[in-house]
Amino acid sequence: MTGVGGTVAPAALDSLRDKEITFFMLANQLPLLQAGQTPPAVSRQNELYCGDNASKMKDRWFKKLSVVAFSDPNDILSYTIPQSFSADFMDSRLCATTTNVVVAVAKPVSLAVTSMASPQVAHTAYDADERVLGLMTYGLGENQPPKGCSWLKYRAATADPAG
Repeated sequence: MTGVGGTVAPAALDSLRDKEITFFMLANQLPLLQAGQTPPAVSRQNELYCGDNASKMKDRWFKKLSVVAFSDPNDILSYTIPQSFSADFMDSRLCATTTNVVVAVAKPVSLAVTSMASPQVAHTAYDADERVLGLMTYGLGENQPPKGCSWLKYRAATADPAG
């Protein structure tokens, strides 16, 4: 892991190695931002870096990085994170798990024959949606998605495709 001007101090890496961090992405564009990038040098090897008995635990960057990606189906610039993306483009040393939360933050407007939601509102209104704020603040609570939300959680990819 490198920072501005070179390397990160070993003490900083040691302090992160046992941290569990949750990273929220609103109007997720991670797959779009990754387009054309080279995959990381270390992928599909989570079992070597993650977990209390992992053989390369001292080389991991975090104990666990939870990436929660919010997207509105009415937003044409927002995407869920595909399982293959997580396996191929997220470095195994991150010990990352991904959760996609699909929630319509833009309210549809009824038209004569159909209804439509504003793509701009769908891309920007996450901070005004109580369901999104509740999930970010309190988590799942009773392990049930709030009304009007759905999500998929992918298990970590392994080196063995049969996994």
